[in-house]
Amino acid sequence: MTTRKPTDRLSGQVKASAANDDTYLASGLLSGPITDQIGFTVNAEYSTSDGFHRNSFLRSSANQQVYPGNSRNAASVDNYEKFYAFGRLLITPNDDTEIDVKANYGSQTASSINYNAVFHLPALAAAFGTPLFDLPISDHKFLFTNNTEAQSWQKSYGGSIRFNQRLDFGSLIGFAAYSNIKSDFIGGGTSGAFGFFANEPTCMATRAATAPQVTGIPNQEPFTTFYDSFGFAQPYSPSTCDGIQYNDRRQKDVVTELRLVSPENGSPLSWQLGSSYIFIDRRVCINLTLDTGQSASRKCYTTDPRFPTESLVDDNFKTNVYALFGSSEYEATDKLTLGLALRYDIEARRTSNNVPVNARTRWVGNARTGFPTGTATTSANYFLNPGLDPAYNPSGILAPRSKTFRQLQPKLSLTYQANPDTTLFANWGIGFKAGGFNNAGTEAIVNGYFNAPVSAGGINAGLTVGDVFKKEVDSAYEAGIKGRVWNNIRYELIGYYTNVKDMQFFEFFVGEFGLLRSVSNIDKVRIYGAEASLNYEFIPGYNVYAS
Repeated sequence: MTTRKPTDRLSGQVKASAANDDTYLASGLLSGPITDQIGFTVNAEYSTSDGFHRNSFLRSSANQQVYPGNSRNAASVDNYEKFYAFGRLLITPNDDTEIDVKANYGSQTASSINYNAVFHLPALAAAFGTPLFDLPISDHKFLFTNNTEAQSWQKSYGGSIRFNQRLDFGSLIGFAAYSNIKSDFIGGGTSGAFGFFANEPTCMATRAATAPQVTGIPNQEPFTTFYDSFGFAQPYSPSTCDGIQYNDRRQKDVVTELRLVSPENGSPLSWQLGSSYIFIDRRVCINLTLDTGQSASRKCYTTDPRFPTESLVDDNFKTNVYALFGSSEYEATDKLTLGLALRYDIEARRTSNNVPVNARTRWVGNARTGFPTGTATTSANYFLNPGLDPAYNPSGILAPRSKTFRQLQPKLSLTYQANPDTTLFANWGIGFKAGGFNNAGTEAIVNGYFNAPVSAGGINAGLTVGDVFKKEVDSAYEAGIKGRVWNNIRYELIGYYTNVKDMQFFEFFVGEFGLLRSVSNIDKVRIYGAEASLNYEFIPGYNVYAS
């Protein structure tokens, strides 16, 4: 949803709609002049829906019997309630000056993560004589039976100002913006398969009490047919054995830019010069807490006995980005145009960790390093983050880290108009994506769980995943032809080739330590191919398109 440019006369509009599943939307817009030099636009939108899917466990009598006082909100799978508002002032004190001011606010509450686990394991399907372990996704019946009401919350606000001042030798354009986003969610866990809470009394009691054969409420397959064998492994289950996960992300951004652009005076040479600065302040925490059937906590770390934190990733990330850039385009002849661009980026990143060093777990352990999962009488007494485990990280601390990434990025382009209906073009340029930091302890965990020899509990994986990942640099070539034939056929043919150094690759690692999100680098990658498109207007206003 974007704000429109203010109108010359006071005007407005209202829109409303209704649909199935208690889905409603209402929006309004008002625009017009304040004075001869100032115009405004304000608009807002509100929408709500119960969503299509339902949680069959939350609305059942079994839910209230097993979890007295628990939420009965069955419409907590894909429901939402949203409100957004925008405003704009356009100020033109004279013909050479324009000032554009915008502001926005948004809030929403909604469901959060609700998934089914669909298996593609032919060997397991053959072993059990059932297709349930190798089922096409289109044949899977989605059922949601999470005992935790999945919820999410988000608030955002921001503003920007942009000015354009026309000068004798060009135009000076400036821009500044600020944004602030807070987003968090609660959902059922996915850790049942690791047995973290298998010895915890509430887990043992609720796993028996919420079995499909007891409640009459089926789970997603294969966790109904094979509940006795695999029921403990179901993610987002009706028992408390999978725990509760909480995710909190907060980010503040400041963006500024200043550029000088050549005048539009018919000269064969056009150019622009500029600089920019971006500041990003972000905090991300992801935790796993014990589920005792007594709701959940919206805190990164808590010792509340109803939902104590059992695993935690919590980091602050601060980034400063500085850039200088310029470009020019020269019409060498009436058919040939040459382009040159140059950009230099400096991206300074630093991170610090917020995981309590001295805190220990009650249930989540790591038997490989001498900390077995907790029992009714013995605590696991493990670290909240495996990166603090001296077996993986001898220092026993997750120290602050910082690194600066720099890159010069040139670009050359050529366009040749062979005739009024045919254009040839080619370009080459360097692209850049800054490196950064994985959550603290990533390298130690991967080395300990995956790269260690089999005799030490690893699998000799030979993975290269560090706490710091490198910058990615691309060298891209492109050439093509586009044009028109017989006035009603348009075509385009493009070939491209890209060399990528240290391509960034995102992946998940799952193990007794939980779920680890990380970025690593692939040393060398080549990407090449071709694209073609054809558009045929067989009757004025009617087109057939192929690509």
